[in-house]
Amino acid sequence: MMQYSVDQVFGTLDNLDPRAFIGLALASTGYYVQYVSSVRKGFRDRIHGTPVACNMWNFADDFIYLCLFARWFGRNPYSHWFTIALWFGMAIWVSLELMTHYQTIKYSLAELIPTLGRGPAVALYLGAQLAMFVLMIFFINLVDDPILLLAIVSTQFTSVAFAIPMLLGRGHRRGISTAAARAMLVAPAAFLTLFLPAVAPQFDTAITYLAAAACFVTALAYNLLLRRYPVESRATAPLTADPVVVARPAARKEI
Repeated sequence: MMQYSVDQVFGTLDNLDPRAFIGLALASTGYYVQYVSSVRKGFRDRIHGTPVACNMWNFADDFIYLCLFARWFGRNPYSHWFTIALWFGMAIWVSLELMTHYQTIKYSLAELIPTLGRGPAVALYLGAQLAMFVLMIFFINLVDDPILLLAIVSTQFTSVAFAIPMLLGRGHRRGISTAAARAMLVAPAAFLTLFLPAVAPQFDTAITYLAAAACFVTALAYNLLLRRYPVESRATAPLTADPVVVARPAARKEI
């Protein structure tokens, strides 16, 4: 079972470990850039800008953190300036993730689930998000994660894992933010190589750095692929989203 010492995490932060704070600053800034840029691009191009699975998993993590309000603000061992500050940060992230849900349902759902009517498609989408909540709760209990540190670690991987499949399925850069793609090069690597090993030395291991390298290489490949794909206009671009539902014929219908 993966474990860490909450007291050690808090002690490292109280001692103002520079590696922890540099990693946290880079990761937080990177993820805010990623989501804000994607949301703005999504509204402008009328298509969601963050992969569905990524947004659902991140939303599950962040919303559960918000719901544990009493754990962070009450008189208990997990109430600390870091967990309190993180709660306010999570509130901002949840608002951005809700905007992404709105974009996906409004602009992209018909292409994501073309075989169902609007009502059943929305129900299926919301059911998938509910399933993500169940999986996240299971994960948090499985790894003994009292301050959700490992749940946050898991979002480092989802932030890059689904970007390339979305781009390949979409076939163009419409709705995809270049700034968000570049932020992926920084945020996961900074969190995994700087913040996590500093606050939890149990993870100062080769596998952690290999995981960070895998995130960076995936993000780099995504950025290189992104440069090769065309930018389609709103008038001619098909409202396609993630390659999750059905295979398409070679000739795409323009919508």
